[in-house]
Order: sequence, then C-alpha cells, then structure tokens
Amino acid sequence: MGRHSKFTQAVADEICQRLGDGESLVDICKSPGMPNRQTVLNWMAANEAFSALYARARDIQADYLFDEMDRVERETLAGIHHPQAVSVVLASKRWRAAMMAPKRYGDRSNVDLSVTERNPTDTEIAARVASLVALEKMKNENSGD
Repeated sequence: MGRHSKFTQAVADEICQRLGDGESLVDICKSPGMPNRQTVLNWMAANEAFSALYARARDIQADYLFDEMDRVERETLAGIHHPQAVSVVLASKRWRAAMMAPKRYGDRSNVDLSVTERNPTDTEIAARVASLVALEKMKNENSGD
C-alpha cells in the first residue's frame, strides 16, 4: 500500500492514537500506508479539527511519558536498570513531557505578565537620571548647612 497524501479521518485517528500511545510522529510516518511527516504537518496547517486532535494526542503522549517515568523508576529500584543510565532517560522524558504539556509537567514559575508598561525611551531614561542627579546634588548642598 502506498503513502497517503490525501487527508482521511481514519488515518488521522490512527496517527493520534499512536501518538497517545507514546510513539513518535517520525516512527508513525515510517510505517507502511502512513503519510510522510510533512504531509501530516500540512494537514495540521489546513485542518483545524485535525490540529486540535493532534494537540490533544500530544497532551496524552505527555501523560504516557509521565507513566513511563514511573515504570522506569520502579524497574530501577528493582535492580533492572543501571541508575546512571536511568537518570539520563528520566531527564529526557521529563523534558519532553514538559515541552508537550507545560502547564502540567513544566517547571512552575510565578511570573506576572499582567504589566503592560512600555519600556522607557533613551530620552526618558536620561531625563530620569538627570533629575536623580539634581536631587542628589540638592541633598548634598543642604546637608552642608
């Protein structure tokens, strides 16, 4: 069977199912009967419903990675894997899960982005510095009394 290039819901559903089961898009697209990776990317750009389905599949894939991390940890504690090798594997899985679902698996940071103040211009900065220098000069002159 040749490669699909025309969008079909059945192929789209299979791609998303396999992503959710932890398979990479590259590996899926290498499978017989699957479209190439660029075709899938084109489908996402042209089809909002597929793009949303794909995004949800990546979310589910992040959950899969999280579950895989638990399995690898348990197997390491049971002596199946070398701890140093597992450290690299878990770091990679953690990073990938954080990239796929940053709200759930990303680092938490409290950044307030509600401030929309513009950056001052060089002229405004110079004026502020000049007024601070003038205030400091006045303070020094008054302290000499």
